[in-house]
Amino acid sequence: MNPTELVARYMAAWNQTDRDARRQVLEASWASDASYSDPTAQVTGRAAFVEHIGGFHQQFPGARFQVTSEVDSHHQYLRFEWKMVLADGNVFLHGSDFGEVTADGTALQRIVGFFGPAEPKS
Repeated sequence: MNPTELVARYMAAWNQTDRDARRQVLEASWASDASYSDPTAQVTGRAAFVEHIGGFHQQFPGARFQVTSEVDSHHQYLRFEWKMVLADGNVFLHGSDFGEVTADGTALQRIVGFFGPAEPKS
């Protein structure tokens, strides 16, 4: 699976409100011991990530994520930009994710997310 396909499945998992369907998407694209980290959370393991995304849907009903850049990759690493759109269509947040894929390239091993743009150097 190429990095763009992995990111598409990763975003499909974030946008999936049904727990079982979300788990199935992650089983096909997320290593069982993978880790996810952003400024508000740090989660290890597929089962914990399924539940973490469920918590997102409880907090932001109807919200969705969209990839807003090409997926840039080299070796086992990737990065891309995204936006979070609320149920009313307003953009709530922009961010960047950096990731690592498994050695065989078939699943995500780690995602580290950042919210908003980097602050300019003063």
